Amino acid sequence: MDPDKLELTISMKGGDVKRAPAYKGINTDFFGRPITGDRMPGPFANIGSAPTTRSIDPR
Repeated sequence: MDPDKLELTISMKGGDVKRAPAYKGINTDFFGRPITGDRMPGPFANIGSAPTTRSIDPR
């Protein structure tokens, strides 16, 4: 997390984590984007194994 830029850099490590269907009818990700089909678990629908930087600026 970069508190000066209000950015978060995240990635999903491989291993036993498998793609899964949306949990209990939750059909949007953290940012309110629609989710369809199987995806990696967690709040970000398009997380991958490469580090990705996302804005977490609430303004």
